[in-house]
Amino acid sequence: MPLACAARVLPLLALAVLVGATGAGAETIVLDQIGYPPDSAKVALIREPQVGFDAPAPLGWVPGEVEMRRVVDDSVALTVLAQPWRGSATHGQSGDRAWTVDFSALTEAGSYYLWTADGAVASAPFEVEPDAYAEALRHATRAFLYQRCGTPKSASHAGAAWADETACHLGAGQDTDCRPVLDPTAAGQDLSGGWHDAGDYGKYVNYADGALHDLLSAYEENPAVFGDDWDLPESGNGIPDLLDECWWELSWLLRMQQPSGGVLHKVSVTDWSAESPPSADSGPRRHGPVTASATISACGAFAHAASVFRSLGRPEAELRAATLEAAARSAWDWMQANPGWSAYDGAGFANGNVKEDSDYEQAANLTCAAARLFALTGEAPFRDAVDASHAAVHLIEWGYAYPFENEYQDCLLDHAATPGATPATADAIRSAFAGSMLGADHLQHVLDGDDPYRAYLPDESHVWGSNRVKALEGLMYLHVARQGLDPGREALHRDAARGYLHYLHGMNPLGLAFPTSFGVAGAESSTSEVYHSWFGDGTPWDANPPPGILPGGVNPGFAPDPAYAGPPLEPPQNQPILKSYRDWNTSWPENSWEVTENHVPYQASYVRLLANFVETVAPPSPPEIRAQPEAAEGCEGEDASFTVTAEGVEPLSFAWRKDGAPLPEAPPYSGTATATLTISPAALAEAGSYDVLVTDGLGASTSSDAAVLTVFPPTPAVGDTLRVAREGTDARLSWNAVAGATEYELLACDASLTDCVPAPVGTSPAPTWLLPDDAATLTWLRVETSAPCP
Repeated sequence: MPLACAARVLPLLALAVLVGATGAGAETIVLDQIGYPPDSAKVALIREPQVGFDAPAPLGWVPGEVEMRRVVDDSVALTVLAQPWRGSATHGQSGDRAWTVDFSALTEAGSYYLWTADGAVASAPFEVEPDAYAEALRHATRAFLYQRCGTPKSASHAGAAWADETACHLGAGQDTDCRPVLDPTAAGQDLSGGWHDAGDYGKYVNYADGALHDLLSAYEENPAVFGDDWDLPESGNGIPDLLDECWWELSWLLRMQQPSGGVLHKVSVTDWSAESPPSADSGPRRHGPVTASATISACGAFAHAASVFRSLGRPEAELRAATLEAAARSAWDWMQANPGWSAYDGAGFANGNVKEDSDYEQAANLTCAAARLFALTGEAPFRDAVDASHAAVHLIEWGYAYPFENEYQDCLLDHAATPGATPATADAIRSAFAGSMLGADHLQHVLDGDDPYRAYLPDESHVWGSNRVKALEGLMYLHVARQGLDPGREALHRDAARGYLHYLHGMNPLGLAFPTSFGVAGAESSTSEVYHSWFGDGTPWDANPPPGILPGGVNPGFAPDPAYAGPPLEPPQNQPILKSYRDWNTSWPENSWEVTENHVPYQASYVRLLANFVETVAPPSPPEIRAQPEAAEGCEGEDASFTVTAEGVEPLSFAWRKDGAPLPEAPPYSGTATATLTISPAALAEAGSYDVLVTDGLGASTSSDAAVLTVFPPTPAVGDTLRVAREGTDARLSWNAVAGATEYELLACDASLTDCVPAPVGTSPAPTWLLPDDAATLTWLRVETSAPCP
């Protein structure tokens, strides 16, 4: 007994020490709180703040060895020596001194934490497992559900904590009867659907296309990791949920396209009003005019999406692809008939957020639309348009790649890989991109270790929405690796890209996983507030937004409105660049939207970067049928039932079928969605083959064996059907067969006797009996049988 007690006490003591140390030092050791795949690079940072809101904060430890300990029993899995960053110099962008802990050699799956050898500091626990990022990807993709406009966000899909059961913006003067902003008396249009762009409820075509391109590219780059069981309203329809989400936005873009082919610019209120939740927002909404910029943006998005849906090879996806291709061609034709660039100033809207593209952006986007149409159709005029215009895109004109032009760089790199592209054009694109990425502005910063947090951006690139800029920089390194632009060093570029993902997951001076409420994905400390009209300050959802929403990120240029008269907001003000963040969502005049507002392009870039590092793991085993339904038989009018026993990931659901067709929950059937099906009463028509489809909580399904139900009609009286026929001197007795009878018994007695008591004579398996002549003249006869139904 003492030995058993000692063996049990050790893990409990170890856990108690871990919890105490983690609470005190969770921001001292920073790492990817979501975890790491076993074969990936793994680096943590021990930080000692010198400048900023958290300084000074002496470590209280002598730099040296760091242990990777297993959470389960506190055993040491790996020990490494912490390496000082640049001789313990202070990093300017963070204001921190830092020590790097490279534990890439830890490849055993499990839960771990980092512990300094002297016990002064410990990290938050983290996971090493093949599907470390799978749950993060699911929630980051599902975040678009909360941006959907014109549909309920039901508790069954959004979760009870974030439900808005009434569809938003479908009231009088809103999206189903949306009027022109400059002439509200004109006829309205149905412009419902799509995503709310950000923390406001507006919908902007020139933002939508960037989000769509990143999501569509995410699918193209790693399609196997996107499931059809992520609890969206469309889940289970045979199309990956990511693409169903894209279709929600694309359907709105199709409504924005006019019969001419041109596309309306935006839909929003005309002032700054918004209510929480979205269904309470009753302000009238208006649409802007057709603009060249919106038409170009939609054209490229339609063409890109058509290619992706067509690649699925499913009839329903091909229908979408055909619709999108027709829309892309129509938009292209409009541009040819209406050359030049728009300069929409938002007339009629007082709320700004016009998002008009510059002349350069429209020209570059038109080049991209041509590239997407060529990839879709293979038609030479689209290729020729790219050949004629690509040199004016900054990537080629300047020979410089940077994340703020990711859409144009992406489309050109995709074009360079498209069969049939002009070789000289493809070579120019690859050469320009590789020349920039492998030089002093990008890879050299990685090689020189200029950022101990391993997510380098120059100072001036840390702007409003910097989290997206970080994600896009990471995606640029993935382009180098994917297209083989630095042969032999693909792993180096993937590791460089991985650093930007780790930054977003907590490898930053704040020790904060930026996606909201990300404890569901394993984060110890994540964003708890986001600037959003639905989840804003003072609403029931304040400090409890849905999981997976990416806020803007650090912004050293933040300043409150001049009307703000309070003390400096520190942070984000007056901080090193990487500490210019505050987890808050107060509106005017503090203007937290400059730091914590979400935006669908931010979300899409994060999803795309994350998806590139989600490993394809074997799907979980489908439910197992432990006891099959058994065949049954009975009489018409009686009850019958079938039962199945199954095991799998809960909750299990059941769908009974008859002869392959789903059964309704209606008489005579009950329990069609349970483990036991009851048929009450069973008529002759209910005879047939029954099986059940069992589906687990992850969407995997198994069908049971078929079980046959036999229903017998009532047994007729045999005596009423006896017949006699002569066969020479003998007689042939016959009668109607009885369903279900396997044997008939003949009884007889001497009819000349007063007391004629029938006695058994013999049995027959068939409904006939041959009687000798003498018996036929003297015998009183009766036939008896047993059958299922009396």
